[in-house]
Amino acid sequence: MCGKKQFPTSELPLFFLVAGPVLGAILFFTLKSLGWGSDACWTAAVSAVCAVWWIFEPVPIPVTSLLPFALFPILGVLSPREISESYGAPLNIAPSRRIHTVDGNGGQRSPQAHSAHHG
Repeated sequence: MCGKKQFPTSELPLFFLVAGPVLGAILFFTLKSLGWGSDACWTAAVSAVCAVWWIFEPVPIPVTSLLPFALFPILGVLSPREISESYGAPLNIAPSRRIHTVDGNGGQRSPQAHSAHHG
């Protein structure tokens, strides 16, 4: 191997299991020192942990996906009801109000006319 030491692959999951929360803590304290509110700092920190764990999978993805569900109520970011509603809500993709649609005659139609037509 020409003197290069490789990181043992058996230790990678443990490394990323620890790296996620360490990155989250660094992000939390950095943002807090910049004057961000606690809720925003906690949200960023938990998001960082989720991102690291989602990408490198030191734990199963379903565990990672439930971290905000478990942590946000404990950290006071969202109430249990608010977090439950957000997990249970269907994905809504609403178009921007600036988007104009084309009607069947090839002409432009304003967003208000589009809403009235599909309302």
